[in-house]
Order: sequence, then C-alpha cells, then structure tokens
Amino acid sequence: MALGHLLLMAIKYLLLGFGVPLGLVLFLTYLNRNTDAMLDGSVGWQWEVYLGWLGIIIHELSHLLLALFFGHKVTEYKLLVLPKDVRSTENGTVRLGYVNHQWNPHSLYQQLGNAFIGTAPVYGSTLAIYCVSRFLAPEWYQNLTTFAHQVINLETPTWNLLWATGISSQGEKIRVIIAVLLIMSITIGGFALSSADLASCVTAFGELALISFILIFVGSLLGGNVQVAAVTQTIAQFSVSALSFSFLVSIMVNVIIRILAIL
Repeated sequence: MALGHLLLMAIKYLLLGFGVPLGLVLFLTYLNRNTDAMLDGSVGWQWEVYLGWLGIIIHELSHLLLALFFGHKVTEYKLLVLPKDVRSTENGTVRLGYVNHQWNPHSLYQQLGNAFIGTAPVYGSTLAIYCVSRFLAPEWYQNLTTFAHQVINLETPTWNLLWATGISSQGEKIRVIIAVLLIMSITIGGFALSSADLASCVTAFGELALISFILIFVGSLLGGNVQVAAVTQTIAQFSVSALSFSFLVSIMVNVIIRILAIL
C-alpha cells in the first residue's frame, strides 16, 4: 500500500478516534460556559455557587482524583469556595474551587496525564449525572437515553420521551424532583472547563495526538487496518454514546436558564 495512502488513513483514524472525543468535550465546555455566562449576567456569579454547588465539588474532585492517579503532587486544593470567601484573580475572574498540582516535566506519564486531568470534570460530571438519573429516576433516564440515541442515529425523535418520567406514585415524584435538582446543579457547576483547565492540557493533548498518530500509522503499516479502524470507531461511538446524555441535559438546562434570564 502506498505511503501517502497510509498517511491519509492514519489521519482519518486519528480524527475519528481522537478528534471526535476532543470535539465533544470542547462543545460541552462551550455550551455550559454559555449557561454560566447567562446565569452570571442575570442574577450574578454567586448563583453559580447556590445552584451549581454540587457540580463545582464534582468538577474539582475530578481534577484532584486524576491528578493523584497520574502521580502529580497536589500542593493545595479546595473543592468549593463559598461566596463570602471568593477572591478575584488578576484577570478579574473568580475561582469557585481549585486544585493546584505539580508534575515532573521529564515524566511522559505525568505529562500526558495533564490531558486527562484538565478535561476530568467532563468525565466526572457525566458519571455523576448517570448515577443520579439511573438510580433516582431510572425510567426517565432510559427515555432520555433513547431520545439521545434517536438523534445520534438521525432517526425521528420521540419528543414526549423528554418529559415522560414514568411517575406512578408520590414517592417516585419526589425522587424525580430530587434527581432534576441534582442534575441541574451538576450541569451548572460541573462541565464548564476554565481557561486554566484547557491551557494545562494543550501541550499534553498535542503529545497524545502525536503518539496516537504514530501508533495508528505503524498499526496500518503492519497490515492492521481492520483492527485500527475497529478500535477508533469503537472509541468514537463510545464517546458519543457516553456524552450524549450529558449533551441533552446540558441543552435542556441551557434552555431553562435562557428562559429564566428573559423573564
């Protein structure tokens, strides 16, 4: 097989297995930053803490756990900063929580870990939303997941699935209400990656992309085209499937905040 063709195939597989997950993370960040900006503009940044406290804690806890997993030295952290204790940074922004950590720049493992540490809140918030909805409102979760998969597969969506909670008793009604409030809190405070989060993982993402490209190219060169295609397609499909529920919830929260901001 011609070298040029192998290079094109490697680029294609890289975009599928690496670009798709990265694109989803960045879009989720943009969407939830927009939600936070509307909230700040209408009622003030303090309401990010009041409404998104759980999401902020999960956001910072996700950074913390992955920093420890990748062998970083955590020097200081605070999972939630209350409004009365918030101090503006030099560029005028506020930190509602933080994790300060150090790593060995000569350690490839620790350096590549920055790519996952910086984007950890997306994975942590997705897992938290799954747990809350799966155990407190299982039928609603199943309906929303079905709706998300319909949209992904370009099928005609069944719109009533969005509000079909399957409530049949007072106890179930209370559980669904609690689930909705917790999910809104996670979405408001958990998903939006800060500029510092993104900056910390830019170099690591570049290195990770280069390593992935080399592995894909070598795998294709050795005749493993089918296996490489299967792996990258599986990664892309898993990313879309895992984050689709978070996308749907983020869009719903964004619309709710947008409506409230107009009122």
